[in-house]
Amino acid sequence: PVFAATIYNWDLDPGLGTINDNDNEASITFNSPGTAELCVDTENECFDNPTTSCMTIEVLPNPTATLSGDGTICAEGAMDPAELTVTFTGDAPWEFEYSIGGVPQPPITTSDNPYTLSINTIGNVNLTSVTSLDADCPGTVSGGVQITETVITPSLTATDPLCNGSADGSITTTISGGTAPY
Repeated sequence: PVFAATIYNWDLDPGLGTINDNDNEASITFNSPGTAELCVDTENECFDNPTTSCMTIEVLPNPTATLSGDGTICAEGAMDPAELTVTFTGDAPWEFEYSIGGVPQPPITTSDNPYTLSINTIGNVNLTSVTSLDADCPGTVSGGVQITETVITPSLTATDPLCNGSADGSITTTISGGTAPY
């Protein structure tokens, strides 16, 4: 409040949001990110104050995180994880959280965009939250990947030789699961 002021004139330039003023207080609902200058001048019925007070406001975009990738791993215990990609918008660094099969995993902080998330466990992988740590801005997440295990099953069919010691026997191998070549 300014002593003896009864009129407060608020201005936001450029108009990145809507000013809701209540005399000596103003709240702003921002519609888009960017840099704006918020100014106020005061007056009353008898006096027009020539001094305007201004401040610069930087509105950061809310971050987003999107999960994508191939959800296939070899048999559990194999060394090759599924490599998933987390792509961000907004200002780095980010902290994101995810779950595997509904089980929360430890948060990860990164400035890498995109970030490679290595998963060795079967189950549904979902992002659960993202925050831009630069301004402590929470954001939105999207995407999910079902991690499945590729099981390769060989089937052998033997044909005995016609006579002992002859070289006309055989073993035929058929493989199911996975992707050729084997």
